[in-house]
Amino acid sequence: MKIEHLDIINYKSIKELHVDLNPRINVFIGANNVGKSNIMAAMEYLLGPTYPVPNRLDKSDFYNGKDDQPLKIAMRFDDRNILSFDSTWVDYRGKERHGLNLNGSYANGDARDKYGVCKITGWIR
Repeated sequence: MKIEHLDIINYKSIKELHVDLNPRINVFIGANNVGKSNIMAAMEYLLGPTYPVPNRLDKSDFYNGKDDQPLKIAMRFDDRNILSFDSTWVDYRGKERHGLNLNGSYANGDARDKYGVCKITGWIR
């Protein structure tokens, strides 16, 4: 399973980022304090071993601390499915939801098993 596209909105130092990823390798290069680590933290938040839920969000997780703005981290995979964490989203019945979803429905344990669980254990410096 490969990640084809990454969207990050209103997460830490990232106001809005949309990236088409290379299927082989991706490198993020930049000066200190521009958000490279926050890209990786967002990916780990979505795919990591801890189930992300909105009540675990701190004000510091939102861009400039603006927790009144929606936060979103989404990945589209090579099987065309989209796994997303949204501080607020609307399901297919029009009901407002919070948290992890797969293609607009709650992501159950099977989806977590298929698309998670990863842990970033180190950085190349």
